Amino acid sequence: MRPGIIGFAVALVLPVIPVKPVDAQRLAHVVAVDSGLVHGDARLLLTGAAERVEMAILGQSRQYSRAQAQLRLAQFFREYPPQTFVWTTEEVVAANWFATGRYQVSYEEEATLRIYAHWQQQHGVWKLSKVHVFR
Repeated sequence: MRPGIIGFAVALVLPVIPVKPVDAQRLAHVVAVDSGLVHGDARLLLTGAAERVEMAILGQSRQYSRAQAQLRLAQFFREYPPQTFVWTTEEVVAANWFATGRYQVSYEEEATLRIYAHWQQQHGVWKLSKVHVFR
């Protein structure tokens, strides 16, 4: 997998993935999702989300409105407060952008969850369309 936008955004905070040139829109999205996960802020995480977001939080995936997704993520952050979050992979294929990361839960040293995010480009604008959380 090639390095990308996430490497640049994370390099601002944590040097994890090598840097390459990026566009400002993708950088803004990755920083919003990263910050939302690091701070347990559902509203920030969903900045730039599509009207409907597919979410799977430790189970079955389901479509949510942006407002419903915000409530569901707020519940997730209450149950699994963040300690750290680190992006691990990123790939752009045509109008689809995929990224994964590791989310460390604050109260359990052994509790690391995997995060999957998917953005789709619609009319030249990237929109967050999926957020999945796995053990």
